[in-house]
Amino acid sequence: SGDGRVNTDPAPPSEPPEPGDVVLGRFQPFHLGHAALLTSVLDTVSPAVVMVAIGSANVDPGPDDPWSAAERQEMIEAWAEHEGHLDRLRFVHIPDINDPPNWVEHAEMYHGQSGVLHTSDEPTGSLYQASGWVIRQHELQNRDDLVGWRVRATLKLTFDVPEEDAVRMILKESIPSPVIDWLSLDDRIKRLVLLEPDIERIA
Repeated sequence: SGDGRVNTDPAPPSEPPEPGDVVLGRFQPFHLGHAALLTSVLDTVSPAVVMVAIGSANVDPGPDDPWSAAERQEMIEAWAEHEGHLDRLRFVHIPDINDPPNWVEHAEMYHGQSGVLHTSDEPTGSLYQASGWVIRQHELQNRDDLVGWRVRATLKLTFDVPEEDAVRMILKESIPSPVIDWLSLDDRIKRLVLLEPDIERIA
């Protein structure tokens, strides 16, 4: 019911997509682990199209959610264009409902009904399996290092590094080169510092 569902934008499409191959993630940011997963999925299902479902589309900006769903799609598109995969990806943005038992039913309105979920995350796989989905587990490389919070922490540390080459050397261990290019524009890294709760904002 309405508890905690203040903002469920974006609304689902009037007609859910046809069932197919889905990759679900927050992609905060899109890192090498995600790139390896998507590459594995694209190889596995070739030449079919893959639906990339971007979660937490309605979450306000914060230290754990610095980039909007549209920005996260841009990151993935930058990588996919560089790799020649862009024509095989479709995107959908799914708002959180903070209600795991009802998540799959909610998400199906956006990414379509039971097809194949490709994941490296066992809890997510179990949730979808219980709703009649086929689960394809993909091994995630360097799982300990390639986790969102760790990649965000590394990004934040580079904000004070003046040499662009040095920043790139640090980031290429965890982020695809086209995504580093995307992140280097405007305030896309700086905001990680600005969004920290302990920063005193001066009006």
